[in-house]
Amino acid sequence: MIIFAKNDRKEMGIIFRLLLGVLSIVGSVFLIILFFTKVVQINNVASLKWLPLLLAFIGFYFAGLINKQTKLHFLLFLLLVLFIFQPLELLYFPHFNLVILFAISALAITRKEFRLNIKIGIALISFIVFNVFLFGEPLIIKNERFGTDASLNLYNATVLWDFENGKLKKTPKVGFEDIQGNEVDLKTFQGKTLYLTFWATWCGPSLNEKIDLEKLKKNLISNPNVIFIDISVDTDKDAWKSFISKNNPKGIQLISKNSISPKIEFGFSGTPSHFLVDSIGNFKKCNSPKYIHQDLLIEPSLTHKFLNTPYRVFRIEVEDGKEKLIRVK
Repeated sequence: MIIFAKNDRKEMGIIFRLLLGVLSIVGSVFLIILFFTKVVQINNVASLKWLPLLLAFIGFYFAGLINKQTKLHFLLFLLLVLFIFQPLELLYFPHFNLVILFAISALAITRKEFRLNIKIGIALISFIVFNVFLFGEPLIIKNERFGTDASLNLYNATVLWDFENGKLKKTPKVGFEDIQGNEVDLKTFQGKTLYLTFWATWCGPSLNEKIDLEKLKKNLISNPNVIFIDISVDTDKDAWKSFISKNNPKGIQLISKNSISPKIEFGFSGTPSHFLVDSIGNFKKCNSPKYIHQDLLIEPSLTHKFLNTPYRVFRIEVEDGKEKLIRVK
């Protein structure tokens, strides 16, 4: 009886520590996201590749500290918590493989089974990889009255760094399908100017914008060098097919195989989002169909100029009751 009681207490201790570990991971994830979105107010925070790496490392480091006495094989249970990244739209492959490695690295650093030099090596490699992602993407802070204009210039923003501003970006490899289920690669359309629209059937602003989008398509439908591609990020493929069948929108209709990867690879947080792609596959985020100038689509020289023009940063100040624009960068 005494032996069974000891075993029961030991098992309960393991379960209790694992549950505390789970809570520490979940709590860390939500607190960090809340801090970045509400306190720091980072722009496009959900599209940043370094964010899930940071969340995994910090959360699992604290979980590892709590479970220093827990046997290694029990810690595999903690990795299941990473699936909370799915509803937060932070889980997609292959980047998620790196997230798993960061979680395991954080756990390894807390374990007595590993020598100090191994722990230092793991921490150093993790730090280097993290910084590659951190400085490889723009970090922009939204200030009060933050906004953008038709040329995508920023208002009331603090650009901590953006080493890619003004540099041409190649269209990333993301998996899309047409309504028949055939895989479609955007490189198929090289030689044409593309106007990409990322949208969803459940997104009110996307649906409201459809009227202006269809007008723009109608005005340029006779131009063989301009192709409109609407890409749904719906997870419900049947809802998307039903919408296409009912409304019969013009242009090419595709759906993303993964609702998260296009946001990460193209760098946008929400729908609708629009991108201009030139004839050789360079892309840049552009204005909505209501405000985009048609010449930008039909004149290759204007398209090229737009893609190569860095955004500028302005600050809005009120002086004598009038708004005044001051260029910051």
